Amino acid sequence: MSALTQQRTRLDEDKAHACALVLWLYEQVKVYRRLAPGLKDDIEQMEEAAALLDTYQAGLALATPHPLTGAELVRWVSVQDARPDSGRTVLMWIDEAQTVWPGYHHRGHWYDRESVHPFDLGTVSHWAELPTGPAPIPSLAARHEPAACLEDAS
Repeated sequence: MSALTQQRTRLDEDKAHACALVLWLYEQVKVYRRLAPGLKDDIEQMEEAAALLDTYQAGLALATPHPLTGAELVRWVSVQDARPDSGRTVLMWIDEAQTVWPGYHHRGHWYDRESVHPFDLGTVSHWAELPTGPAPIPSLAARHEPAACLEDAS
């Protein structure tokens, strides 16, 4: 087995383990709500831990503050898979520089956000939507998105 295949196998096993932990944590939240509703702070901490672990196992990268977890979540999209709408400012991942840069895609070319000339600082391999920035923290009861693990389990 090649080193790359071993690494991918390990990542798949880690993701499966993280997914199992997320499901277990959410089950524990249900049990605690039923049997120990007075432990509201502990229950919220477990729910936040499950949401954060689910975030990592789903392959999301942390950027700036997120209303629930304290970190905004950014999903990177390979330019092989999709391109953003023409002219919409996004984050670009520049391979050579190993850095993020704001810019946009238009008619087959990438541009610096402030430029009308094609981007020439390196190859854009991935892009992501811009973070939305800080927002008021909602109550956990208002959180209705399903865990990525729960979607996979159905």
